[in-house]
Amino acid sequence: MRELAQRSLTVSTKLAAISASIAALSMPMIAGAQPAPTAAPTPAPATAPAAPAAPASIVIEDLVTGTGADFSDNTIAFFASYKGFIQGQTTPFDSTDRRDGKPMEFITKNVILGWQKGLLGMKVGGKRRLTIPANMALGDAGLKDRNGKVIVPPGATLVYEITLDNTLNYIDTVVGTGREVPPNSTLKLYYRGTLATDGTQFDARLAPDQPIEFPLNSLVKGWQLGVPGMKIGGKRQLFIPWQLAYGERGSPPRIPAKANLVFDIEVVDIVSPADPNAKPVVPPAPTAPTTPASPATAPVPSNAPEVPVVPAVPATDPAPPPAPPKPGVTEPARPD
Repeated sequence: MRELAQRSLTVSTKLAAISASIAALSMPMIAGAQPAPTAAPTPAPATAPAAPAAPASIVIEDLVTGTGADFSDNTIAFFASYKGFIQGQTTPFDSTDRRDGKPMEFITKNVILGWQKGLLGMKVGGKRRLTIPANMALGDAGLKDRNGKVIVPPGATLVYEITLDNTLNYIDTVVGTGREVPPNSTLKLYYRGTLATDGTQFDARLAPDQPIEFPLNSLVKGWQLGVPGMKIGGKRQLFIPWQLAYGERGSPPRIPAKANLVFDIEVVDIVSPADPNAKPVVPPAPTAPTTPASPATAPVPSNAPEVPVVPAVPATDPAPPPAPPKPGVTEPARPD
């Protein structure tokens, strides 16, 4: 019995201790008392902001819709203003503002693929933003200045804001079947020139069987860029911007300042360079001279009177001297 009572007392003591601990925890904190210090949470390591994801293809945003001619697969050259950025940056790495601020001339086949594809369908007067992946921009090569300083890192996605100012376009109305016109060639052709604004004709050479002969390098730059690639027998309508025609002054009184022009051109023949595939003309082999036969003569009686020699009469009257040129008649103007 004594042992049982001792065990009951021990259990009661432990229960009292537990109750006291619970009561202490439930009591309000005594004024001025401080909780036991706890370890501060470890901050997460700082990370740089994520770079914008590179697009898989060109992203096109039209900022201003133009109203002029289209940029198309038949655009040979164009004039544009632009700013170029590395994606995620706000300072351009290049722009026409850093040059003279004027629209620049570009040959379509010479610009990056992202421009060739991204400008399709854009109209003159429009402004477009192109986000171009590296494989259609500067690729793994990037861009360095002449001192080797990196301007565009390899693999960079580029963003361009482009304003289209003018285009050199063409339409082939008849595709020729003859030899292709090379650059700097001399041609025989027919043509007609009109103003793009209202169709007023300012020059033409259309007389049948009387093509005019021109060396391309003596004509306006729009012809030099726009005619090569045609074939003999072909007809092309060429839409030339004023920058590649007669410029800011025009050619008064027929062509006003900053006039865009339209030329209808038919290539008749290529005078030079000579056709490299043409077979050389072999002159005929010389033949041995033949001895002329002795003329047959009738016997003359010894007592026949001598016949006087009569001078030969010309078969035709001499040609009259050429008439003087008529005043005011000149060769037709050529597109130079």
